[in-house]
Amino acid sequence: MREAGAFVASDATFEALRIEALLPAYGADISEDNLAQEVARTRQAISFNKGCYLGQEPIARIDAMGHVNRKLCGLKLASVPVPAVGSAVFAGESEVGQVTSSVLSPGSGLPVALAYLRTGSTESGTELRVRADGEDVRAVVFRGE
Repeated sequence: MREAGAFVASDATFEALRIEALLPAYGADISEDNLAQEVARTRQAISFNKGCYLGQEPIARIDAMGHVNRKLCGLKLASVPVPAVGSAVFAGESEVGQVTSSVLSPGSGLPVALAYLRTGSTESGTELRVRADGEDVRAVVFRGE
């Protein structure tokens, strides 16, 4: 495989690829308490054409409302340090979310993270701040709505 260009990657590299692909990890980013719409899995996990199924009522209610109150999004940070799990995310002076996973991206040399963000702060390109080690680090939402 090495002759074909394969290489050994570290756990941190796989974690960065997972975060950059917006793939949530069970136990870190998602649990049985999350709705499919919160974790950007509507296309993969929900049928709006199928007949009755277990859990259809809350799914249909959210579809009728038009949105959930929070959504899992990717963040690209402008500088180190890598934020800890649970780090607060801010828009202006308002806390709008929390980091669920983070790692230093080997591609950019900068931190990337997954975070649950309140509706209104989830659009790709939105500029936010993440509190990491007591300092605010500029961050941009990627692959949000």
